[in-house]
Parts: sequence; C-alpha cells; structure tokens
Amino acid sequence: GGEDIGESEIKFMDNFKFKSPVLKNFDPKGYYFFGLWKQNLFSACFWASCWNKEIVDKLGIKSDEGGSLVLSQGNFFLKNSEIENIKKQIYQKIDAHDEIFFKHMVEVANEYFKASVVYANTIKDKKLTPEDFQEFITQARKVNFLWMLGAEQFSEAAQEKLSDVVVAESFPAEMVSEIIPKFDTPLNQQHREVLELKKEIGNRSLLEIKNNAVLHSKLEEHVKRFAWIEIANFVGESLTVERLYEQIIHAKDELSSEVKNDYSVSLNLAFHALCLSYCGYIRQAGAEYFFMLSEKAQPYLKSIAKKLNLTYSEFLLQRETEILDALKGNIGPDDLKANAKRREQMNFVVFAGLGNEVFFTEEPEDVEILKRVMIPQANKSDGEIKGQVGNKGKYTGTARIIMNTHDFSKMQAGDVLVSTMTTPNFVVLMHKAGAIVTDIGGMLCHAAIVSREINKPCVIGTKFATQILHDGDLVEVDADNGVVRILE
Repeated sequence: GGEDIGESEIKFMDNFKFKSPVLKNFDPKGYYFFGLWKQNLFSACFWASCWNKEIVDKLGIKSDEGGSLVLSQGNFFLKNSEIENIKKQIYQKIDAHDEIFFKHMVEVANEYFKASVVYANTIKDKKLTPEDFQEFITQARKVNFLWMLGAEQFSEAAQEKLSDVVVAESFPAEMVSEIIPKFDTPLNQQHREVLELKKEIGNRSLLEIKNNAVLHSKLEEHVKRFAWIEIANFVGESLTVERLYEQIIHAKDELSSEVKNDYSVSLNLAFHALCLSYCGYIRQAGAEYFFMLSEKAQPYLKSIAKKLNLTYSEFLLQRETEILDALKGNIGPDDLKANAKRREQMNFVVFAGLGNEVFFTEEPEDVEILKRVMIPQANKSDGEIKGQVGNKGKYTGTARIIMNTHDFSKMQAGDVLVSTMTTPNFVVLMHKAGAIVTDIGGMLCHAAIVSREINKPCVIGTKFATQILHDGDLVEVDADNGVVRILE
C-alpha cells in the first residue's frame, strides 16, 4: 500500500516550474509512495533501470516501462499507470483461474535465478573493463527486475484480490496467512539448517565448537554456502562463523506450530491464496538471488573502485553510467570524488522512462520540492501506529530503529526491531528481536514470512513507524490487532 499527494500540494505544483530539464514534463501526482528503503545511488539506479523486454515477454505480460522512482535516501515510488497496468493483467489471470500462467511465471523466474548463480560464480574471473562491468550490470538488472515485479507489482495485486475475497466470504482475516501455501527459498533452507545446528551444538560455547573439528567444519561449510544472507544492495559483510553462532543462539528451537484449521476454505478463496503464494515466491526469491549476486560481486566492485582511486562508499555514490565512462577513460577520478562529496546527503531523484530510459537530477531546489510534495508525512500526535498483522502475538520492549547494516550493532536481544522493511540480511536481528515492526510490506513480505517461521509478533505496513518511533522508546507491539503503541 502507499500514499497519495495532498490537495494543497497539488495546487502548489500546478504553478511550479522545475529547473532541471529532465523534469520538464514530470508529474509528481502520477506516482504512488511505497516507503523508504535506505540505499545507495548505485543500487537506486538498478531499480530505475532494470526494466527488461525479454523478461516481460517471457512472463507473458504487457509492459513498456518499470515506472519506478527513487527519491533522496531511498524513498521508493511506482508510477500509478504501471501499477494499474500490471494489476489489471494479474486480476484477469486470477479471474480466469489461469494457474498455468502463474506456474509459468515461477518457472521463468527460476530460469533467470539459476542463470544468475551460474554467472555469480564467474565474477571473480572478470576483468576490470567496461565490457565486463556492463555484463555484470546486465545480469544483475535481470534479477533486480524480477524482484521488483514480484514485490511491488505481482504480490500487491494478488494480495488486494485475495483481500476482496476474504471480505466477500467473511473469512476471518487473522487466519488468512494460514491458508496461503508455503513456498521454499534458499533462506528457508538456511533457517532449517540453523535449527539442525542448534540441536547438534547444544549449549557449547563458540570456543568449544572451534576446538571440535567436526562441528566447526559444519559451521564453516554453512557459512560458505550462505555467505550472502547479511548483504543487501552491495553493502554488508559476508557471514562469519561468529555471526552464525549468534544466529543459532538466538534461534527459537521450535518453528511456529501449525494452526489446526477447523474452518472451511472455498475453492475460490484457496485459488486466490495459491496465486498470492506464486507471486510471493518471486518476490522473496528475487531478493535472495539479488543478494547472492551482490555478495559474489562485492570484491569485483571493490576492485573497480580501487582502480578508479575511489573508496567503496564513494563508488556506491556513482551512477553505473558514470562508472562505465570512467572505465572508458572519459571521466577522471577527481570528477567521481566530487560526485561522491556532493551526494553524501543522498539528495537526488532517479526515475525510469520508457524501456531502459533513466532520468537523473540532483538540482537541489527541484529535489527539495519533490521531497515536500511526494513524501507523505507521519501523524506523530496520537501515540498509536497502525499496520497489518504479519504474525500474531503481543510484546512490550525497547524500540531500535535499524535502517541498514550500519545500525545492526545497536540491536540488543529482546529489543523491538523497527525498520522500513526486512531483507535476508536482517535474519540474525529478527532472531534476536522480541517483536518486529516495518513501514513497508504485505502478507508475503520478508518480515511476515520470517516472523511466522520464528514465531515473533510482527506488525507490517505501518508506513511511518521509522519516522515516529525513536531508539529507546518503550513500545507495545499488539500484533493481534496490527497496532504499535508508544508507552513512554
């Protein structure tokens, strides 16, 4: 879900002229706000430039543009017209009970996911040339596009459709997550293995494990296969034995118990739930495979940064086109360093046009205006934040606002994890947390899936929890009713 722009801002926009030529015919009213997901400019460009005709055609959908926009720090928007376009198509397929379409969609996605793993394993041998860097961009964009379609388009549409049927059939809303068929992704496998390792390790300390060759090699082997789980959008550290041990210690022994369903589910409702499951798989697996690729690509990207005389954080403040130009010798390191300095505050807008067309501006006045009219403001007065139920339960604890990997060290066991959204790199923190609260997300977002697996109270889709809450606030997470209350 998202937000639309207020009336007063629309009147103001009617008389406003942008300075930047790329915004000449730009209409802020044409976009829908999904939420803030902190990210660097390098990855924001991926979201804007990842539209792919080949994938669209193979999936059997009609689309001419991705329609995404990233504004300042990672505020994410999609074009209303593109949301409507995809939604209409997904609705039609569900109404026609066309399960073949959804199965085919998953098969196509899996083909690309497998191809990305094959490619990821060759990255270490790639040269620091414009050609090899361009190949990396092309491969990574494909996975990113599937992730975007799954998360922002398919899942949203299928969830709305399911919600309509739930209401029409007076089905208990709190039971909906129970009837959505579970799907399996690499992260589920990782979680199952963590629980197996927990049984084997018992209450041994890390030192005892290190002195036990068999156990230690098991942990090392796991770390090697799941090195990617703490990396998002090219940022983060590869998993270590120490971090894995921490995850094992905080993991709850039991998976959430299966709820006995003594309610009847109509065939129609079951089919809608099944369609959401297919869409949710593309959403979740898309994120995971993109992070796998990110992890393998990190050393390669760091080598390019070094070649261009940049630190890695300076590299991540460039657009991919600028890196390409620098590798071709058309831009010097001083210009790139100046870019990075200027962009430290992440004040820019990057958005998709037709096909692979991408527009970018960092004209300060324009960016400030867009922030003012496009980013909805939270209502901080009433001390209650409403969202959706991710997983039921109640918990009272201290809020910790975790926006990205740099904040991970703040999190103590038992804290309430508050973030814009969770991704695979948050799993260790989710095990540590007493409860989980996110700004963004629907029934099959990562936070909802994992919180159900590890059985932690979870409220998703609050839109503004990260704006309203502060580190150290005492909060009650009432996930039975989808409400977060500030106690002090």
